[in-house]
Amino acid sequence: MRNRLRPGIALLITIIGLLAAGCAGSDNTASGGAASGGPGSTAPAGTQAPSAAVPSASAAAPSTPRAAAADTARCHTSQLSGRVRMLEPAAGNRYAALVLTNTSNRHCTTYGFVGMQLAGAKGNDLPTEVVRETRPAAVRVTLRPGQSAWTRIHWTVAAGSGESSTGQCEPTPSRLLVIPPDERTQLTAKWPGGSVCEHGKILTTALAAGAG
Repeated sequence: MRNRLRPGIALLITIIGLLAAGCAGSDNTASGGAASGGPGSTAPAGTQAPSAAVPSASAAAPSTPRAAAADTARCHTSQLSGRVRMLEPAAGNRYAALVLTNTSNRHCTTYGFVGMQLAGAKGNDLPTEVVRETRPAAVRVTLRPGQSAWTRIHWTVAAGSGESSTGQCEPTPSRLLVIPPDERTQLTAKWPGGSVCEHGKILTTALAAGAG
């Protein structure tokens, strides 16, 4: 004769089974953070967890203007004035500062050596030989309005080969014509230095900041 469960016992077993199933579902939900995306969760195999949004380059840092030196145009002849200021002489040698000043209302830059030509009172060219000195090295100079750059010029008053040793070695200039670096036109400065011997030989340094 088969054993038969009484109806009350069967109902109790059914209730216990339902309660056990409900508890198991709650545990799986709490430990299965991948489904909820909660903290400490891990992504399922074969997938990549989403990363935090990264702002674009333009949003991360505001744009800044380019360096002033890179954005400043070359000094043109029309922006400059020139003057020659005598420096302390030495035996048979003369020195002067050739000063170029920014007379415009804009920044500009200059780099390197000037070109020069001695001229007489009537504008006639006089013997001139410009020799560049390698020290100090050339540097880029930025000139604000009113600022200056200068070069030291050096010549001799002692007669050279083929020149008179009893009178003037060369005619006396009245003006110095100056071509700024990389320019094609010239500016004029008064020449206070007297005769330039050795056929107008003038040694010059690269332009530097200041007025000498």
